[in-house]
Amino acid sequence: MTTASISELEQAIERLVQDHLAAYEEQVRVAVRAAGSSSPSSLQRKSKWSVATKKTKRSRRTPAELVALGKRFYAEVETTPGETMIVLAPRLGLASQVLEAPVLQLRKAERVRTVGKGTRMRYFPMAPPSLGEGSDGLESGS
Repeated sequence: MTTASISELEQAIERLVQDHLAAYEEQVRVAVRAAGSSSPSSLQRKSKWSVATKKTKRSRRTPAELVALGKRFYAEVETTPGETMIVLAPRLGLASQVLEAPVLQLRKAERVRTVGKGTRMRYFPMAPPSLGEGSDGLESGS
């Protein structure tokens, strides 16, 4: 085995490093040229889950719809006082987020009393069930 001087080893290592860097630079040039010639959509990663890129604008509920939802919620609270939104919303066939505005109206009108906070909040009816049609405590917006 021949012994090489330190300077010869340094030069050999330097040449190898330069060769590798030149090869990487060429690969980068080829990739950049390929990316520039192809459409942007072909470069995007395709996921097996479809993700909506644009949120659709939802229409707001009319005041009459909010009143109707509030009446449905109040009727359910009358039949099962002390339940949480997690229990009440599915019984009405709705998501709890849908009921946020109607419940807020009921609370402001003091038709529903709440106990607790967050997901542990329980709802109780405040007005007697014998109230007439026009005195539901909710503003119809008309």
